[in-house]
Amino acid sequence: MSKKLIKRSKKEVHAQSAMEYLLTYGWSILIIAIALVTLFELGYFNGTNSTLPSECIPQIGFLCNNLQLNSTGNLTLTVGNNGGQNLVITGLGCSNSSSTPTTFSPVLLTLGQDQSKQVTFECQLNSQNIGSSFKGSLWVQLNNGQEEELGSTSATVSTGSPTGVPGSNGQGIIYISNLNYPSNLIQLNLVNGNIINSISLGQTPLSSSTSISLEGQDIYIVNQRGGQLTVGNITIYDTQTNQLSSINSQMFNYPSGIAFSGSNAYITNQGGGEFYYGNVPIYNTQTNQFSSIDSPLFKYPSGITFYGSNAYITNQGGGESGAGNVLIYNTQTNQFSSIDSPLFDSPRGITFYGSNAYIINDLGGQYGAGNIIIYNTQTNQFSSIDSPLFESPLGISFLGANAYITNQEGGESGSGNLIIYNTQTNQFSSIDSQLFDYPYGIDFSGSNAYITNEYGGLFEDGNLLLLNTLNNAITDPQHFTNNNMLYEPYPIVLSGGLGYFIGKQYGQYSLFTFNPFNNAVNRTASFISDFDSPGNLAIYNNNLYIINQEGGEFYYGNVLIYNTQNNQFSSINSNLFYFPSGISFSGSTAYITNTEGGQYGTGNLILYNTQNNQFSSIDSPLFDSPLQITFSGPNAYMLNKYGGEFGTGNLIIYNTQTNQFSSFDSPDFDYPTYMTKSGSDIYIYNSGNILVFNPSQNTIVNSITTLPSSNFYVNGMSNT
Repeated sequence: MSKKLIKRSKKEVHAQSAMEYLLTYGWSILIIAIALVTLFELGYFNGTNSTLPSECIPQIGFLCNNLQLNSTGNLTLTVGNNGGQNLVITGLGCSNSSSTPTTFSPVLLTLGQDQSKQVTFECQLNSQNIGSSFKGSLWVQLNNGQEEELGSTSATVSTGSPTGVPGSNGQGIIYISNLNYPSNLIQLNLVNGNIINSISLGQTPLSSSTSISLEGQDIYIVNQRGGQLTVGNITIYDTQTNQLSSINSQMFNYPSGIAFSGSNAYITNQGGGEFYYGNVPIYNTQTNQFSSIDSPLFKYPSGITFYGSNAYITNQGGGESGAGNVLIYNTQTNQFSSIDSPLFDSPRGITFYGSNAYIINDLGGQYGAGNIIIYNTQTNQFSSIDSPLFESPLGISFLGANAYITNQEGGESGSGNLIIYNTQTNQFSSIDSQLFDYPYGIDFSGSNAYITNEYGGLFEDGNLLLLNTLNNAITDPQHFTNNNMLYEPYPIVLSGGLGYFIGKQYGQYSLFTFNPFNNAVNRTASFISDFDSPGNLAIYNNNLYIINQEGGEFYYGNVLIYNTQNNQFSSINSNLFYFPSGISFSGSTAYITNTEGGQYGTGNLILYNTQNNQFSSIDSPLFDSPLQITFSGPNAYMLNKYGGEFGTGNLIIYNTQTNQFSSFDSPDFDYPTYMTKSGSDIYIYNSGNILVFNPSQNTIVNSITTLPSSNFYVNGMSNT
């Protein structure tokens, strides 16, 4: 009996376990079966009709997602930098396998750490049918020449257009150089047609830089000229980040000195004001608001410093003698008093050491070229310090018992030096450097002195020198090239993370670089006498080819070549050149448009083979002052300023494979002058607007009308 009961119990246990197994896993099996049926019905196992979701699995250091692929072969995705350093991507390519692509679409992606941007570029497809899939890998070209795999990807062709603009190159920006003063580079967003930035080239930090004041980590530098209103501004230099900013105001009228009291900057104006001979604008660094101190006592106020609640202001043309005095302004009572002495002769810089005010006299003194006047605030007594070393002294600042005085002339170089006067021993010494070029203001941060040069520096409009008083070494830590005195910028071309363009300074041409990372503008090459009406530019094999519309061996133009690796210039000369204008490369051949000459006298196309240095020419009666040139596939597109069906310009199309000419005409053309290709579209500047021409559709697809309406004269365009 008991055995039967035991056997029956075991059978019941097994049955119960089987039922639990079915209940536990049966639902999972059923769900999987339903999912498989659903996927089959949706066509996931149906080859060309597959609608698998698009994805990108990035390699280490990269980010890629948000893929969208359309039937024209344009792939949009977000590319990111997850590595430990900045990236400059100059090309993107697709491969059906994990091997390197044979071709890359040119882009310029400047990606900081943990930064990502959307980009649209042309991706080669085996099939362009809606619903077909692309599977393989994405690759990037870096500005150092390396090629790296961005990630493995699968994407399904959709009917919708990519969310970006084809060829937007990650930023969707083209740069337009504005010739009119103040010159600038305008960044135009191709996605929405909005101007997103204007990079000024016509303001002049340190143009006649005068006084200087260090507040925290910021150096405030007074510019007598320059600024947005051309009568002076304040340049702020952040010593931690080396970044520049500026303060502009209608109140500035040849500002000269600066001093701080709390959060207020007191700035002496040598002109303007209520009584026309100067005043003191006050800038509140917390609220960014201005106010001013006006008085008929002001006659070209220059230096300023604080002693308690009193501002001591040197007055160059005032006082009893008319040769200068010192005004005292009480910030508590708003009352003025003055210090007069026959010793004053054009007083400039002023500072305190103890209860003594040390005042720089630009003229006068025992040797007639300047001295130091000491005014004791306790006894109201005057004394003076004279030395034959003084030759137009201007600025003064103390480090311990030593007074450091900027001397605008004299010294070993003849263009200024630094004089040190020890108040304990009454001894003089000097520091000389070839970097001095009329030094003016001086202020200390620890053992370092910052000295403004009125001239000198990379652009000869003034700069900032750093003096280490421990070893008396002088360096130029920042050239202040972000906004230099630059005008007439010529067309810009971008390559390897930098933009190159020609600009004028003091009536002479130079080659400049532009960094899209920080908008910094730097002069790469010194004044170039070979430039004679430079035009467009193109990059090929690290060489920058620059059109020279005039000059050259045959006087009607040539091409200058600048090697970006060794900074050397060479030139290409030919009697075929007749006011050349545009240049673009197809393979190793440079295609150069001639605005005049040729068989029909209205321009032609010059071909220069960089492999054998041979020239040839192509003529057509369609040419009527051809300007710029760009390529789309085998076709060269040339901008014709005149002629065409409507007489106001058109596009000349030359097929390099069939040697056939055609043209695109539209009443929208209004004597177009500049163009650039971005992705599959060509952007054409057209007397006030930008026409967007799509070569594959052979039509104008858009018009951008958000350009400035005044003070705007386009002198070049380039995509990023």
